[in-house]
Amino acid sequence: MKIPFKSPSLSGAVHETTRAEVELLVCCARTQLQTEQVDRIRQLLNVELDWQFLVSFAMRHRVLPLLFRHLRQIAPNKIPPQFLVDFQDFSSRHMFQNLSRLVEVARLIDLLKQHNIQAIPFKGPTLALNIYGEISLRQFDDLDILVAPSNFLKARQILLEHGGYQPPQASWFFSVEQELANLQSGYECSLVNPTQKTIVDLHQTLTGGTFLAYPFEFQDLWQRLIPVSQAHQLSTFDPEDLLIYLCVHGAKSLWQRLVWICDVAELVKANSTINWDALLQKAQTAKIERMLLLGLKLAQQVLGITLPTLVEERIAADSETQALANQVHQSILSGESGLTATMDFEKLRFQCRTLSSLREQVHYLMKCFYRHGLAPIRRLFRPTRNDALFIKLPSPLYFLYYLIRPIRLFSNAIMAFWKGLQTQSST
Repeated sequence: MKIPFKSPSLSGAVHETTRAEVELLVCCARTQLQTEQVDRIRQLLNVELDWQFLVSFAMRHRVLPLLFRHLRQIAPNKIPPQFLVDFQDFSSRHMFQNLSRLVEVARLIDLLKQHNIQAIPFKGPTLALNIYGEISLRQFDDLDILVAPSNFLKARQILLEHGGYQPPQASWFFSVEQELANLQSGYECSLVNPTQKTIVDLHQTLTGGTFLAYPFEFQDLWQRLIPVSQAHQLSTFDPEDLLIYLCVHGAKSLWQRLVWICDVAELVKANSTINWDALLQKAQTAKIERMLLLGLKLAQQVLGITLPTLVEERIAADSETQALANQVHQSILSGESGLTATMDFEKLRFQCRTLSSLREQVHYLMKCFYRHGLAPIRRLFRPTRNDALFIKLPSPLYFLYYLIRPIRLFSNAIMAFWKGLQTQSST
């Protein structure tokens, strides 16, 4: 059995009690174990385990390195031989991949610096080193870089011209000006290096899209940067800024992965000097206090970290935070696929509940209506390359394609209908 890089989806009925494999994974989902966790892991390793499920579950939650590390230290003889070989193979590839991406992000930050662009790496290798203490203990796929909005398009062009990157998909129809306008209106863009097979997500804001756009100001973040452990040529977010971002990101993504809860737990444990009064006030002012409290509650409830009394009091006073934490926790313990990531009613409801302000909830629902209701219709009638091939127009007459496209679509539908009638009559 070869450990896949992309785990299959898990399905089945919700279990009345927590599966041993799920409990084992939760016990291992931390950098340091207490005596009671070590004892419990030994107990769980004495029962008959579904190792295929365990590995798939760990891969989906992105905590396989932590699982393997603790199992290898506590009871390597309990790991079936074929899985032990695959664990070791995965660890070697994983270490090489993470080190390569650390070198790559350092290269890109230096490249942007040479062109007088301030850039901040976050998540990925910087998070692994500063929070987990080792590059190998955190799974990540892409590289995230934040630049000021004023430098966003320039930074993208530098990565395209000098960094070896290209857009994931070629733009067949839009002019350069139109493509740049679309990029400017977004909050990030993805670029891929086909040689190194790395993906860079270049951000001009940390959060955006349909969900809450928390006002992270680039220069404020820049002034509070801290060095990256073991890679001092790089700097990344201050722990308090990172904690807020992780909690907003987790709420946006429905806390689907256990590793996101691990990030919060490990960050809190590694930073005893967090100013909790100022942090809570900052979150309250930005109307994201519930998101912050939810992330902290999950780290406490799932992974057992100790929270300051002030934070516990705020959580106790917000029944919605407790209900959301229970929902996420039960989803993880069930061993199922977790909360859905598709745009459906459950996701909409969950994200709305993480917004403590009614005004923010209404604003979010309006954005969802536009993005998932009106925007698809707009995309349907947006001109494409096929419209340009259908009839050639000079650039000043580009707007006419918005009239030509519905005519072409309607004529295609009539032709398809007519061919269908002919096929039926011939049979």
